[in-house]
Amino acid sequence: MSHLGNSPMNNNTTLLNFGSERVTELATLPPHIDALLRAHAHIKKVEKGTVLFRRNQAAAGLYGLLEGEVSFSTTSPGGRAFAFGRLPAGQWFGELAFLDDTPNPCDATTQADCVVAVVPFATVRELTASHPELLMALARVLGSRVRMLMQWAEELATLPLDTRLAKWLLTMAGDVPADAEWLHVPIVQTELACHLGVSRQSVNRLLKQWEADGWLRVSYGVVEVHDAATLRRLAQG
Repeated sequence: MSHLGNSPMNNNTTLLNFGSERVTELATLPPHIDALLRAHAHIKKVEKGTVLFRRNQAAAGLYGLLEGEVSFSTTSPGGRAFAFGRLPAGQWFGELAFLDDTPNPCDATTQADCVVAVVPFATVRELTASHPELLMALARVLGSRVRMLMQWAEELATLPLDTRLAKWLLTMAGDVPADAEWLHVPIVQTELACHLGVSRQSVNRLLKQWEADGWLRVSYGVVEVHDAATLRRLAQG
């Protein structure tokens, strides 16, 4: 059985990489719960593009992302993809399948070379018997994600595409000063379109329109925003 070192995973709330609002935060496990799970985890290195689990597949365990980034998505029977987004290092996931004893609800794919801790569900069940606070900690993590998804669903149903795209670009710009006028935003248009629930052509058409307006430039894999104030106004609806 593999063990990590003494440094715990991030015990602060973590900004959700794919959240529609910069203020959206996800709860992480308390340090002693994190340490408990790490002490019983198998640690493995996985390459970028590895599918950790698939939708409707029997769930194998609880995952802790120690390094890298993981995306979550589904594909309809007709082949249309829908991206829920990504989680950064410092998060545990797989709690839904553990708590309701059902198959995995989506696909999980590494977006970089990752180091992942895996605790089999049988082990997690044993730990909850001796550490009942583990269940509440997992429930809090799940609750924060459900709250975020409710906010996201509301925006999908009520906000126009330009507002949602502007919000997303601000989120992906990362931790920049509130008054910054230039933003460097890495994007993958196909994934972005899946997240927004529209076609890639719709996203590209809107970005090209904004580029023609003169306040951003679209390059391969990146958007350079020259007038962030305009982007912020659009994000406000």
